[in-house]
Amino acid sequence: TESSASDVFASFSSEGTKRIEVVARDLADNSTSVTGTLVVDTTFPELFATWTPTEYASNGIRLTYVATDVNFKEVLFDWEDGSSTFTESSASDVFASFSSEGTKTIRVVARDLADNSTSVTGTLVVDQTTPTELGLWINGSELTGVSTEGSVTFQASLLFSEPHFNTDSTSTLINVTYDVSTPVTAGTPIDFWVSESEDDWLLKASDTFATVGTYYVRFSIKDLAYNEYERTIEYVATSTSP
Repeated sequence: TESSASDVFASFSSEGTKRIEVVARDLADNSTSVTGTLVVDTTFPELFATWTPTEYASNGIRLTYVATDVNFKEVLFDWEDGSSTFTESSASDVFASFSSEGTKTIRVVARDLADNSTSVTGTLVVDQTTPTELGLWINGSELTGVSTEGSVTFQASLLFSEPHFNTDSTSTLINVTYDVSTPVTAGTPIDFWVSESEDDWLLKASDTFATVGTYYVRFSIKDLAYNEYERTIEYVATSTSP
């Protein structure tokens, strides 16, 4: 019965297109009305979202998503170092780059025109630092340059530091090979094993070359974010004294 009001709330019991009517009436029964329609939507969007890599990343990640809703509005993609909003209900291979290291929260939100939303969240570690060499020893002597010599029996110990590394993945993260020319692209594999040394890691590799001569040995170490340390040395295998 008030001639004016604001913030009058009315709830809906079902979805669908609703007719809204507001009628003002005086004591003589004269009336004026305002009418309109709106869509009532209480259903949350369905959202599938995934990104790669999922646990460790260096430069960025790639997002794929599919949002399903009859009243779809947008998808928000937030990766802490930035955010993007898409009006397409699906997309693949959306790239997002990181500007800093650390643990990042990834969030994908699908929203419809009624502001119902569904989200997918997760975390990953951003690591943009390559493994750090702490020392390389060839046949027991520390190598400070790029070349050394010894017998056909080759033994190497490489101490390195890397917080995001584990021995379960050494077959894909470490590669030690040699060739008779440089650069060493494919090369012949050298047997190796890795052990934890306090807060660091110790890589040991050994082989016996078939003949004397000059060999180039390449060490490649990747962390779980696939940042790569790489070093190639020249090793001159000489005949041993009788």
